[in-house]
Amino acid sequence: MDIKGYKVLGKKKRDHWASICEEWLLLIERYVRVEEDADASYLYNEMADVAVLAGAAWRTGFVGLTETQIEKGVKYRPKHWGRADLYIANEKIGEFVEAKHRKFTLRARDIEGVFREGSEKAYEDARSTSGSAEYFTTGICFFSAKFPESQLKESDDALEAAIENAIETAKSLNPHIMAWCFPERSRKLDRGDGYRWPGTIMLGFNPDYVTKNFWKR
Repeated sequence: MDIKGYKVLGKKKRDHWASICEEWLLLIERYVRVEEDADASYLYNEMADVAVLAGAAWRTGFVGLTETQIEKGVKYRPKHWGRADLYIANEKIGEFVEAKHRKFTLRARDIEGVFREGSEKAYEDARSTSGSAEYFTTGICFFSAKFPESQLKESDDALEAAIENAIETAKSLNPHIMAWCFPERSRKLDRGDGYRWPGTIMLGFNPDYVTKNFWKR
């Protein structure tokens, strides 16, 4: 059974993310299917993650470009020119996305800490991109999950329990945008490194609604 879903907190400026998340889930699954369960887009880096997210945006009627030029800098401080990982827009809104990528084991003792660290880095980048009031900004971190093959037994119950635990841990952070995709076809996906790579979790935070104190535990 596929383990997948998404959650978008109810601010009007994020309404469009529900449809983008739906398409993102479909594209994650499609890539695994096309590669006949031997590869997944989430195994690589933030560039691959952003490419899939851009594709999802296009499929919802947005346009999406990666590595776009933008003026960066925290409000009320000197600005400089840089690049945003992704720009999406339609006739009504424009939004810059800053992305990070992390790999983590589903058996990690401090999964919450992994989620916080990656999300905070994406948030900081988005915060430095939010110098213009004309555009929204969002920091997104993609987390590729792995599970030790040595801890798998006759069934996948241990793996599925670990996946559910990671999802619930991510939800507890109350991200503004969250999506997760663990296709059934990926349960046995391995890279010859002693791990299964069953899926990915995406967490997004809008810097306009998060204070720096949020990241302190």
